[in-house]
Amino acid sequence: MLAPYVVVWESTKACDFACKHCRAKAIPNRLPEELTKEEVFSLIDDLSSSGVKLFVISGGDALKRDDIFEIAEYASKRITTAISPSGSRIELHVAK
Repeated sequence: MLAPYVVVWESTKACDFACKHCRAKAIPNRLPEELTKEEVFSLIDDLSSSGVKLFVISGGDALKRDDIFEIAEYASKRITTAISPSGSRIELHVAK
C-alpha cells in the first residue's frame, strides 16, 4: 500500500483567536484528550516508516502546546516537517 505524501496533524484545537470561520473549529483552551508527546512520537515513527514525506503540524494553534518544539524537533529528524501556527504567539525567540 502506498503512503500519503503529506500528513497534516491537528495538534490541538486550542487557539487564542478561536475565529468563527476557522476550519479547525478552534477553541480557546486545549482539550484533555489530545495526544500526549509520547503518543505523537509513536505516530511520527509510524508515519516515517510508512514512507510519508511531509508532516505538517497544524491546529488551532500548534504553539499552544508546551511540547511543540520538542515534537517538531523529533519529527524533523525523521520526516520533512512544517508548523502552521496562527501567528498570535510568535515572538523573536520562536521565529528563530
